[in-house]
Amino acid sequence: MLPEMAEGRIREAGLLEGHVASCSRCSAELRRFRAIVLELGSLKDALIEPPDGSLEHVLDRMLVPMRPRLVHRLAEDDRLRRVALSVAGAAVGATAVGLVWWRTARRLRSA
Repeated sequence: MLPEMAEGRIREAGLLEGHVASCSRCSAELRRFRAIVLELGSLKDALIEPPDGSLEHVLDRMLVPMRPRLVHRLAEDDRLRRVALSVAGAAVGATAVGLVWWRTARRLRSA
């Protein structure tokens, strides 16, 4: 419930607020959550578009020389395949967390 308190979305004072006021660990954690919310709120909504073809250019320069070797290694090495899938899963998870924080910051700014 600390993230809700940090965002200011908490109901009237109760047991939770009393505990946070008397517990130094929870108070410190609440301060950290509030700092994160403030930092996210200060992010700009400016979106800078890269020039057309930038992504393709970067991917071509990075992956083309490595592609045959990488595909061959992934096909043969079970452990490497699991690592690649874990990294991909972590990237998806990090993206989801970033989107939630971004939406929360936008909601706080518009409130």
